[in-house]
Amino acid sequence: MNMKRDRFNTYREFLNESAEPSKFLTQEQIDWCDKHIKGEWGVNSKGEVTVSNHLFFKRKGWKIDDMDRSFDRFPVQFAPTKGDFDCFSCPNLTSLEGAPEHVGGNFSCSHCPNLVSLKGAPSHVGGNFDCSNCAGLVSLEGTPAHVGGDFRCENCPKLASLEGAPEHVGGYFYCGNCPELPDSFEEIIYDYNTKRIDWKRAHKLIHSDTARKAHSIGLI
Repeated sequence: MNMKRDRFNTYREFLNESAEPSKFLTQEQIDWCDKHIKGEWGVNSKGEVTVSNHLFFKRKGWKIDDMDRSFDRFPVQFAPTKGDFDCFSCPNLTSLEGAPEHVGGNFSCSHCPNLVSLKGAPSHVGGNFDCSNCAGLVSLEGTPAHVGGDFRCENCPKLASLEGAPEHVGGYFYCGNCPELPDSFEEIIYDYNTKRIDWKRAHKLIHSDTARKAHSIGLI
Protein backbone atom coordinates (compact mmCIF):
# COMPACT_ATOMS: atom_id res chain seq x y z
CA MET A 1 0.00 0.00 0.00
CA ASN A 2 1.38 3.42 -0.93
CA MET A 3 1.25 5.57 2.20
CA LYS A 4 2.75 8.68 0.56
CA ARG A 5 5.94 8.57 2.64
CA ASP A 6 7.13 11.87 1.28
CA ARG A 7 4.62 13.33 3.75
CA PHE A 8 7.14 13.95 6.53
CA ASN A 9 10.71 14.24 5.30
CA THR A 10 11.83 16.53 8.13
CA TYR A 11 14.27 16.61 11.02
CA ARG A 12 12.29 13.97 12.93
CA GLU A 13 13.06 11.38 10.27
CA PHE A 14 16.72 12.27 10.42
CA LEU A 15 16.57 11.69 14.18
CA ASN A 16 14.76 8.38 13.60
CA GLU A 17 11.81 9.66 15.62
CA SER A 18 9.13 9.10 12.99
CA ALA A 19 7.35 5.87 12.11
CA GLU A 20 5.10 4.52 9.41
CA PRO A 21 1.60 5.85 10.23
CA SER A 22 -0.08 2.51 9.48
CA LYS A 23 2.00 0.91 12.23
CA PHE A 24 0.07 2.86 14.85
CA LEU A 25 -3.00 4.41 13.21
CA THR A 26 -6.04 2.95 11.54
CA GLN A 27 -6.79 3.94 7.97
CA GLU A 28 -9.66 6.03 9.30
CA GLN A 29 -7.26 7.96 11.55
CA ILE A 30 -4.78 8.44 8.70
CA ASP A 31 -7.54 9.76 6.45
CA TRP A 32 -8.66 12.15 9.23
CA CYS A 33 -5.14 13.55 9.58
CA ASP A 34 -4.76 13.96 5.82
CA LYS A 35 -8.09 15.71 5.62
CA HIS A 36 -7.83 18.06 8.60
CA ILE A 37 -4.18 18.80 9.39
CA LYS A 38 -2.70 21.67 7.43
CA GLY A 39 0.77 20.80 6.15
CA GLU A 40 2.91 17.73 6.68
CA TRP A 41 2.45 15.39 9.61
CA GLY A 42 3.97 12.15 10.85
CA VAL A 43 3.84 9.65 13.70
CA ASN A 44 6.51 9.18 16.36
CA SER A 45 7.61 5.95 18.00
CA LYS A 46 4.88 6.35 20.65
CA GLY A 47 2.16 6.50 18.03
CA GLU A 48 1.56 10.23 18.59
CA VAL A 49 0.84 12.47 15.61
CA THR A 50 3.62 14.99 15.06
CA VAL A 51 4.14 18.14 13.03
CA SER A 52 7.42 19.93 12.38
CA ASN A 53 6.36 23.24 13.95
CA HIS A 54 2.87 24.78 14.20
CA LEU A 55 -0.28 22.68 14.02
CA PHE A 56 -3.29 24.20 12.31
CA PHE A 57 -6.47 22.61 11.03
CA LYS A 58 -7.59 23.07 7.44
CA ARG A 59 -10.49 25.36 6.66
CA LYS A 60 -12.41 26.05 3.51
CA GLY A 61 -12.59 29.72 4.48
CA TRP A 62 -12.66 32.05 7.46
CA LYS A 63 -16.43 32.30 7.77
CA ILE A 64 -18.10 29.84 10.12
CA ASP A 65 -20.38 28.62 7.32
CA ASP A 66 -17.32 27.77 5.19
CA MET A 67 -15.61 25.60 7.80
CA ASP A 68 -15.47 21.84 7.86
CA ARG A 69 -17.87 20.72 10.59
CA SER A 70 -17.21 17.02 10.32
CA PHE A 71 -15.30 16.34 13.56
CA ASP A 72 -16.21 16.87 17.20
CA ARG A 73 -13.07 15.36 18.74
CA PHE A 74 -9.48 14.47 17.95
CA PRO A 75 -9.39 10.76 17.04
CA VAL A 76 -5.60 10.67 17.56
CA GLN A 77 -3.16 11.70 20.28
CA PHE A 78 -0.99 14.64 19.29
CA ALA A 79 2.65 14.79 20.38
CA PRO A 80 4.14 17.81 22.17
CA THR A 81 4.83 20.63 19.73
CA LYS A 82 7.35 23.47 19.82
CA GLY A 83 5.02 25.77 17.92
CA ASP A 84 1.34 26.74 18.11
CA PHE A 85 -1.65 24.42 18.34
CA ASP A 86 -4.72 26.09 16.88
CA CYS A 87 -8.22 24.61 16.94
CA PHE A 88 -9.82 28.07 16.73
CA SER A 89 -13.39 28.04 15.43
CA CYS A 90 -13.97 24.30 15.25
CA PRO A 91 -17.73 24.61 15.69
CA ASN A 92 -18.48 20.95 16.45
CA LEU A 93 -15.56 20.37 18.83
CA THR A 94 -16.80 19.05 22.19
CA SER A 95 -13.57 17.73 23.73
CA LEU A 96 -9.85 18.58 23.86
CA GLU A 97 -8.86 14.99 24.61
CA GLY A 98 -5.94 14.09 22.36
CA ALA A 99 -4.40 17.58 22.39
CA PRO A 100 -0.63 17.77 23.04
CA GLU A 101 0.56 17.52 26.63
CA HIS A 102 3.04 20.34 25.99
CA VAL A 103 2.72 23.28 23.56
CA GLY A 104 5.74 25.54 23.22
CA GLY A 105 3.85 28.33 21.45
CA ASN A 106 0.23 29.46 21.68
CA PHE A 107 -2.82 27.26 22.21
CA SER A 108 -6.24 28.35 21.00
CA CYS A 109 -9.61 26.67 21.29
CA SER A 110 -11.55 29.93 21.06
CA HIS A 111 -14.85 30.28 19.21
CA CYS A 112 -15.78 26.64 19.78
CA PRO A 113 -19.44 26.97 20.85
CA ASN A 114 -19.94 23.30 21.74
CA LEU A 115 -16.87 23.00 23.95
CA VAL A 116 -18.10 22.65 27.54
CA SER A 117 -14.92 21.44 29.25
CA LEU A 118 -11.19 22.11 28.98
CA LYS A 119 -10.31 18.59 30.10
CA GLY A 120 -7.58 17.30 27.82
CA ALA A 121 -5.92 20.69 27.34
CA PRO A 122 -2.11 20.79 27.54
CA SER A 123 -0.56 20.91 31.01
CA HIS A 124 2.06 23.41 29.81
CA VAL A 125 1.66 26.21 27.25
CA GLY A 126 4.70 28.38 26.62
CA GLY A 127 2.77 31.21 24.96
CA ASN A 128 -0.84 32.36 25.20
CA PHE A 129 -3.83 30.19 26.09
CA ASP A 130 -7.14 31.24 24.55
CA CYS A 131 -10.51 29.67 25.36
CA SER A 132 -12.50 32.87 24.81
CA ASN A 133 -15.84 33.08 23.01
CA CYS A 134 -16.85 29.53 23.92
CA ALA A 135 -20.58 29.78 24.50
CA GLY A 136 -20.88 26.40 26.24
CA LEU A 137 -17.85 26.61 28.56
CA VAL A 138 -18.90 26.36 32.21
CA SER A 139 -15.60 25.76 34.02
CA LEU A 140 -11.86 26.36 33.80
CA GLU A 141 -11.09 22.93 35.20
CA GLY A 142 -8.57 21.27 32.93
CA THR A 143 -6.61 24.39 32.01
CA PRO A 144 -2.80 24.17 31.83
CA ALA A 145 -0.89 24.38 35.09
CA HIS A 146 1.55 26.73 33.35
CA VAL A 147 0.74 29.48 30.82
CA GLY A 148 3.76 31.54 29.85
CA GLY A 149 1.82 34.33 28.15
CA ASP A 150 -1.72 35.71 28.38
CA PHE A 151 -4.74 33.71 29.50
CA ARG A 152 -8.04 34.54 27.78
CA CYS A 153 -11.48 33.33 28.80
CA GLU A 154 -13.55 36.43 28.03
CA ASN A 155 -16.96 36.33 26.30
CA CYS A 156 -17.96 32.98 27.80
CA PRO A 157 -21.60 33.56 28.87
CA LYS A 158 -21.90 30.41 31.03
CA LEU A 159 -18.58 30.69 32.87
CA ALA A 160 -19.45 31.22 36.55
CA SER A 161 -16.08 30.69 38.27
CA LEU A 162 -12.36 31.09 37.69
CA GLU A 163 -11.53 28.13 39.90
CA GLY A 164 -9.29 25.78 37.97
CA ALA A 165 -7.26 28.68 36.56
CA PRO A 166 -3.55 27.98 35.90
CA GLU A 167 -1.04 27.93 38.74
CA HIS A 168 1.22 30.17 36.68
CA VAL A 169 0.25 32.94 34.25
CA GLY A 170 3.10 34.99 32.80
CA GLY A 171 1.04 37.65 31.02
CA TYR A 172 -2.37 39.28 31.44
CA PHE A 173 -5.58 37.51 32.38
CA TYR A 174 -8.70 38.41 30.41
CA CYS A 175 -12.14 37.44 31.69
CA GLY A 176 -14.38 40.32 30.63
CA ASN A 177 -17.96 39.97 29.43
CA CYS A 178 -18.73 36.80 31.37
CA PRO A 179 -22.10 37.75 32.90
CA GLU A 180 -22.27 34.75 35.26
CA LEU A 181 -18.87 35.53 36.78
CA PRO A 182 -19.15 37.08 40.28
CA ASP A 183 -17.72 40.57 40.71
CA SER A 184 -15.26 39.24 43.31
CA PHE A 185 -13.43 37.27 40.63
CA GLU A 186 -13.26 40.25 38.31
CA GLU A 187 -11.85 42.39 41.14
CA ILE A 188 -9.10 39.87 41.81
CA ILE A 189 -8.16 39.79 38.13
CA TYR A 190 -8.25 43.59 37.95
CA ASP A 191 -5.80 43.77 40.86
CA TYR A 192 -3.56 41.25 39.11
CA ASN A 193 -3.64 42.97 35.72
CA THR A 194 -2.88 46.34 37.33
CA LYS A 195 0.04 44.75 39.24
CA ARG A 196 -1.47 45.36 42.68
CA ILE A 197 -0.97 41.67 43.41
CA ASP A 198 1.11 38.98 41.77
CA TRP A 199 -0.33 35.83 40.22
CA LYS A 200 0.54 33.67 43.20
CA ARG A 201 -1.66 35.89 45.37
CA ALA A 202 -4.40 36.10 42.75
CA HIS A 203 -4.43 32.32 42.32
CA LYS A 204 -4.76 31.85 46.08
CA LEU A 205 -7.66 34.28 46.25
CA ILE A 206 -9.44 32.66 43.32
CA HIS A 207 -9.26 29.25 44.96
CA SER A 208 -10.09 30.32 48.54
CA ASP A 209 -13.73 30.89 49.48
CA THR A 210 -12.85 32.89 52.57
CA ALA A 211 -10.30 35.09 50.86
CA ARG A 212 -12.55 35.58 47.86
CA LYS A 213 -15.44 36.76 50.02
CA ALA A 214 -13.17 39.02 52.06
CA HIS A 215 -11.74 40.56 48.92
CA SER A 216 -15.20 41.20 47.51
CA ILE A 217 -16.13 43.39 50.47
CA GLY A 218 -12.83 45.25 50.54
CA LEU A 219 -11.10 43.48 53.44
CA ILE A 220 -8.18 42.32 51.29
